[in-house]
Amino acid sequence: MVFDPHRHVTVASGAFSVDVNELNAAHAALTYEKLLAIGPSKAALTCAQLEVDLAPFDTSSVTSAITTALSSLDDLGAAVDDLLWKLRDAALTYDDANSFASLWEAVPGSASGPQFSLLGLARFEAAGGFAGALWSAGFHLCQDAATRLGVPGLATVVMPLPAMATHSRDLMNTGIDGLEFWKHEDEMSGVQFQRDLGRFALDVNSLPVHRDVARILEGLGVSQDLNSTSTASASGLAALTVLGLTACGLGSGPSYGVAIKAADGHTRVHAGGIGLWLSPDRFQERKATTLASMPDAAPDIHYEGAATSADVIEHIIDMHGGDADNGEIAIEEHVTVEEDGTQTRSWTIDIRGTQSFGAGEKGPQDMLTNFQGVGGMASDQLYAIQKAMDDAGIAPGEAVEFAGHSQGGIMAAQLAANPDVRSRYNVVSVVTAGSPTATIAPTDVPVLSYENSGGIVPGLDGYATQGDNVTTVMFRDYEATCDVSDPVPCSHSASVYVDEIRSSLSAATASSDPGLGALAVAEARRTHALGLTERTQTTIHHYQTRRITDK
Repeated sequence: MVFDPHRHVTVASGAFSVDVNELNAAHAALTYEKLLAIGPSKAALTCAQLEVDLAPFDTSSVTSAITTALSSLDDLGAAVDDLLWKLRDAALTYDDANSFASLWEAVPGSASGPQFSLLGLARFEAAGGFAGALWSAGFHLCQDAATRLGVPGLATVVMPLPAMATHSRDLMNTGIDGLEFWKHEDEMSGVQFQRDLGRFALDVNSLPVHRDVARILEGLGVSQDLNSTSTASASGLAALTVLGLTACGLGSGPSYGVAIKAADGHTRVHAGGIGLWLSPDRFQERKATTLASMPDAAPDIHYEGAATSADVIEHIIDMHGGDADNGEIAIEEHVTVEEDGTQTRSWTIDIRGTQSFGAGEKGPQDMLTNFQGVGGMASDQLYAIQKAMDDAGIAPGEAVEFAGHSQGGIMAAQLAANPDVRSRYNVVSVVTAGSPTATIAPTDVPVLSYENSGGIVPGLDGYATQGDNVTTVMFRDYEATCDVSDPVPCSHSASVYVDEIRSSLSAATASSDPGLGALAVAEARRTHALGLTERTQTTIHHYQTRRITDK
């Protein structure tokens, strides 16, 4: 199915209220109407076609009419499926938004309940059928009410046995939907997996011991909300993983900090990390060795005109210097000369995604940085970006935008929410593509978050990226194709995001659809905040980065 922005995009923008009960009711009603109307009509037409084919006279006109009717029913079915997806996507994303939404888990055909498929109904029966679903939904209802009252552990303490059973069921559902999602056997498993992950995170958060763990992690520099309803537990798990990896000394050994190198050969170093604490005398030797072995950064690139958010993500793709040993950052310097001769300057910080799936590599764009980002912890990659910004010479008051794909989006959101960064720079925009940023996104900076429901990464935060200044654009593109050499699934590929974003922005310019209209407003807002026009001249400065390690 060809990606169509008018049918395969949902947009949530700004502060809004979602009536999940209404969405579940609409989804159930539409599901039954489709089941009772379109299916039987197609069956009747198919039978009529068989009878016509047996007729002893010319039936070409009748055959043509039946074929046209069947085709129209197929188109109607596809349109209904698209609408059902949007209803279910919204309902599951904001599942905890209403008082009785949890009870819809027991209603087959609703957005939150089992779907009318062999797999959906089989899972429903295996988990106890209607009685099991109602039992689980009842506990979730109490759990949601306790969370809204600010005592998330109350339901678990008062009802320990139902809590244990429900928590086990939630974990099982998370695992099953995660596997289905990874294999893309079920097109709806993306949003289902995100809902299940958020629900299980709430289960963990509701354990009384979680508050004690959260307090300990606060002392380790991990941003924790003790009353979080979604993914504080995911942040804590990530932080504990970081501590474990650091203690084991995996990868290239303890970090002494990170170095950056500009295209003109100028270098900067951030000293820090457990390696420096263990052996400060070793730092100077390792710093010199690291700087000497770093490759040259790519030369500057120049272009004209106002870069869209699609262009920015494409500029990230154009970087080619990242691997297990090296990271790469690009800083776009926008200079706009107005008709009256006045000149303004703004900046976009381009941040790549994961370049190595090892932990503790020389290149700071690795899995260790992913865990640190999700855990709300400082990382060598964060320090490298800030050193590159120092080198670029960004002046106080000049507008700055952070943009990133995957891990890069995590870094972008984390930097934009960092008080130290905000005190130094005029941060006006964040653009992310395929990034789980719900727990770290800033609340007072405009965020344009692109997510493909066919990609597992943006759903790993277990919740929706939302807020007064947040615009979340969800793509439904399960048949995306990309370069076979791309190490990640096509649904998470940066090149696929570029195509989806560009198509959606183009459709938004002349669309009456309120969702696409919200996207157009968000895009215009970032363009205005950066002062970009067709007269803008941009230079992209590249930086190589590398950890200073023991090996």
